[in-house]
Amino acid sequence: RIGRDADADDEIVFTAIGDGRAASSVIVRAEASGRITEVGFRSGDYVEEGTVIFRLDDQAERIALDRARLMLTDAQDGVDRLDRLRQSGTASAVALRDAELQLRTAELAVRQAEFDLEQREVFAPISGWMGLLEVEPGDRVSAQEDLALISDRSEIQIDFRVPERVLARLKPGMTLIAEPLALAGEQIEGEVVAIDNRVDRNSRTVRILGRLSNEGDRLRDGIDMAILESQTRLVGIA
Repeated sequence: RIGRDADADDEIVFTAIGDGRAASSVIVRAEASGRITEVGFRSGDYVEEGTVIFRLDDQAERIALDRARLMLTDAQDGVDRLDRLRQSGTASAVALRDAELQLRTAELAVRQAEFDLEQREVFAPISGWMGLLEVEPGDRVSAQEDLALISDRSEIQIDFRVPERVLARLKPGMTLIAEPLALAGEQIEGEVVAIDNRVDRNSRTVRILGRLSNEGDRLRDGIDMAILESQTRLVGIA
């Protein structure tokens, strides 16, 4: 598995331990306090970005929105009436300006009520797999409380360190192969994505970021990796 550099007399191999993590992982939090009325997924489901995954009780917000719309209609009628009177000379310009100010205030009240109602729905910020469900319909949650974890595991990133002495031989695009512990004997090919721009002064090592494809969703966030490197390629054992 480990190639030899045709121009080198010796093959140098090193081992490094690293962590595997999902390409993207987001903790979903509530934007408002309230009682959960609906959960739009089951533990382990795959959800698309923008999917409603939680709904909170919204009766008070709907009442507030209806009230704001009534006030807007009344304010609009007042402006229209004073505008007609102004044209006939029986209403002052000051009265019309006051009515127009009330109309703009009513419009803002409707926008605020619509925003408050939108906060009663929690959307998936990314596409990915849901974690284990921690809350249920009927539970009361507070603003900024953690509700769920969504992970995009379509790719797994590998974070590991290599000795400073091999830095000159490393470059993005080098082949990386992983053998997950849960899939004994199976190799998954990836590549080196990035190399840090500094050497740790204490360990004399450099941080490396690799990437593996996760076809079939067989790998998980948090997987441990043991990386082997030769002069021509990288080989990893998860």
